[in-house]
Amino acid sequence: MAFGTPVGRASVQPGDLIFHQNTYTAGLSHVGMYIGNGKMINALNENAGVVVTDITSDYWESRWYGARRL
Repeated sequence: MAFGTPVGRASVQPGDLIFHQNTYTAGLSHVGMYIGNGKMINALNENAGVVVTDITSDYWESRWYGARRL
């Protein structure tokens, strides 16, 4: 991830991109946009489409890779 400024988990702001690893494949594999209040908007999968997700859930917390502010 060469673009943007790294953002710590506790410092994310609406509009920051949040990256996750080891979701449907090994390594960096998912990105969402933080929208505030512990939530991100992201394309979950082809069936569910775009959803709002709680980034503090066990699933997303355990797969946190990092965040960037562009």
